[in-house]
Amino acid sequence: MITEKYTTQRKILLIIAILIEVIWLAQYAVILTQLASYSWIVHFNFLTVLVVLGFIIHYLYIPESLKVVKDKISYKELEEIMKDEKYHKLSFSLTKKAYLPSDICLSKHWAYMGKVYIPRKMITRLSGQESRHYTIFYVQTVNGKEIRIGDVETEEAKRFLKALKRQIPEIKTTPTELYENFGKVLVDDDYKQLSREQWKEEYAGLHV
Repeated sequence: MITEKYTTQRKILLIIAILIEVIWLAQYAVILTQLASYSWIVHFNFLTVLVVLGFIIHYLYIPESLKVVKDKISYKELEEIMKDEKYHKLSFSLTKKAYLPSDICLSKHWAYMGKVYIPRKMITRLSGQESRHYTIFYVQTVNGKEIRIGDVETEEAKRFLKALKRQIPEIKTTPTELYENFGKVLVDDDYKQLSREQWKEEYAGLHV
């Protein structure tokens, strides 16, 4: 179970962004040969656009499924890990409408939710944001990420939370804490000190 690294839409956007960056760089190279003819505002505007385009290219290049673990493993490594993971889809008996960006699936060491792969040991708690008639659910991780996993009608929020806690024991969040946690992501300082090898053994379930 692994999501495609680049969808057709993502490929097109990435190519367009790279082409614009190259064209913009070429134009700026011409300006640099005539420094006296342009004010600092022109240089500032060009550099700002180049930086923004750089961030866009970086965002499009990193697959969404790697959002939580991109600093520890590559996409190829994730593919290899997923070959040995056996997932099962979680079920939720909701009577109202709900939107989930992806199925929520679980294996021995990993969870797949919101189109993102998350080692189960990295899950800290859930948070929720009320939006009109819906509660937007997020999962928080030890490295400070907050991943949107579903929009559930507020009447069903408690039932959805209860079902998640029953099927994912790592989640301890209470209904009251759910809304209090939103936007207050906790970062584990010890996590930052882990080497890639230590992380793979402790969080990814690999013996290295």
